[in-house]
Amino acid sequence: MTGAETYTNKSPIRNALRPLEIPTYEGSGQVVHPDILFFNDGWQGWGYWMAFTPYPFEKGKYENPSVAVSQDGLSWQVPDGLENPLDSASHYVNCDPDLRNNPSTKELFLYYIDRGPRESYLKLTASKEGIVWSKPMVVFETPNFFVSPAIVIKKNKDGKDFFYMWAVRTSGWASSNSALEFMESADGYVWSEPETLSVNLPQKVIWHLDVAYIEYYQEFWALLCCYDSLSVYDFPKKVWVETNSAPDKIVPTGLYLARSKNGRSWQACSKPILMPTRDGWDSERIYRSTFLYDSLDNRIRIWYSAANRNKEWHVGYTECDFNKLAGYLGWMIDSL
Repeated sequence: MTGAETYTNKSPIRNALRPLEIPTYEGSGQVVHPDILFFNDGWQGWGYWMAFTPYPFEKGKYENPSVAVSQDGLSWQVPDGLENPLDSASHYVNCDPDLRNNPSTKELFLYYIDRGPRESYLKLTASKEGIVWSKPMVVFETPNFFVSPAIVIKKNKDGKDFFYMWAVRTSGWASSNSALEFMESADGYVWSEPETLSVNLPQKVIWHLDVAYIEYYQEFWALLCCYDSLSVYDFPKKVWVETNSAPDKIVPTGLYLARSKNGRSWQACSKPILMPTRDGWDSERIYRSTFLYDSLDNRIRIWYSAANRNKEWHVGYTECDFNKLAGYLGWMIDSL
């Protein structure tokens, strides 16, 4: 374990007292890796759309992309007519969904990873109404682990909608290092070759992330799920192995915030903004999370997935005044 930091949260962002209730197709209510879209005027009658995967007691066979909707971001349901999961035929697991609104085609794009024993396939399915989804297609493949794609669609200098993707290259869970990669696309189907980026988080290994473009500050922000480099642990390097039993060693993870003007040069704060509690529903790992910034009342809103020591996975909600968070991180508001 890493000591007091793992269980002491000095950040103004507080852990949720209890998780949200989110329906899953296999009935467990255990979910991981949320990704949320918010529509000011609603979309197909709903303000919030979320992609996620069930993950009951870390059983990967249930980890398939699913969708739920909400009017307030707290009470969730499956929209009428939608049948989850959206894909269940995979090499290994269908994980790490990322949901985007494509203004050019007026569709929702849902990306996720179909992972084999070693290889990874980035898949895409699309929908014009959120109920009927296209047959998933492979848009990118790689012979190693490629996890947690985070996609942003924004206009480029020519005024055209352009796709930007960040993802993590790794040898597997609890590996001693990882690499943040960046790719671009004009249509969301054909992507550039990956470019390796650096993030100033020494002694931390990035595992999962979410990225958003904050129009108010004209910056990209990234919410990074990280663990300490393996040198602090007393067990050897592992690669991804799916089992039906809980591991006997814990690798605690927490959330860190980073910012970038161009999406390539990132500055992160070494202070975590959210860490596991001592004995709550989120007592083992704070995992991949999704966030929104509300410029009207200066709030950062976070939906985070987490596990307890019984390997039960859920999603919680928390929020914070951004001025307080910026002060904790040492971010100068004027510099944003």
